[in-house]
Amino acid sequence: MAGIAVADWAITHEDTTDTLRGVRAARFGGTPQKQPERYAASSPITYAKDVRRQCSSSRVATTRERHAGPSTYTKRR
Repeated sequence: MAGIAVADWAITHEDTTDTLRGVRAARFGGTPQKQPERYAASSPITYAKDVRRQCSSSRVATTRERHAGPSTYTKRR
């Protein structure tokens, strides 16, 4: 079972074969309806907003600034 990345386990659970639904229900201790917090905690999409927030508040150096050296880096807004 490889070949795709899963972003949302609850959607993946619903959009698959009966056999794989059984495997996922066993892994998460139930269906997405019975264990929504487990499915959400294991789904990368749950944390996507946090990655965006961290990236937008980080200091980002342009190519020119990187070549000039660390003392010229600025925080982008």
